[in-house]
Amino acid sequence: MTITRYLKKILKRTVFETKEILVFEYDRDKQGDGKIDPEVREYNEYCEMDSPLRKRLLPFPLINPLYYRFKHPDSKLMCLFKEGDIIAWGWIQSCESLHKKNSSYFDKNGLLLGPYWTNPAYRGQGLYGRLLQHSIAVIDKNRPIVICTRTENTASITGMKKAGFRFAGSYSVLTILFFFVKFSPVKKTAIQQ
Repeated sequence: MTITRYLKKILKRTVFETKEILVFEYDRDKQGDGKIDPEVREYNEYCEMDSPLRKRLLPFPLINPLYYRFKHPDSKLMCLFKEGDIIAWGWIQSCESLHKKNSSYFDKNGLLLGPYWTNPAYRGQGLYGRLLQHSIAVIDKNRPIVICTRTENTASITGMKKAGFRFAGSYSVLTILFFFVKFSPVKKTAIQQ
């Protein structure tokens, strides 16, 4: 991805955008404690990543929001590789900043899973589910877990439900000039129920 294309993508998402976000929560008592996947590599700091991985995931670190996720002690990046190439990745991060904006879904002590990504050539092979199960397994059992996605991301919604997450609610976000201006709860729609 060229820097120009990357900047256009960032600007589109941060200058002015309204989106509806679905929130799903995980109940360990009903769904279990996840499963450690020995093939998943975990990174707690930017400097732990080898140079090719940093260049692939964070080509321009100072303008990449993923880079700043490493600044929080609860953040963890999980990756799956095949023949040295990254084929899927996902994040565990704190809900603390979202709790301040929307405490109805985000516990101050909770953890947010995501975003997750799977290389298009490897989609449909269960990699998203493996990363979700691994994420659940490595999180302290006393911490609430939530995951979010946009309403139009049906593949992600299906994967979350398969992994045992249940719909908790939704909210809309208005972003203007890099700032989340407004978080608003949204009533359940038929597709969400």
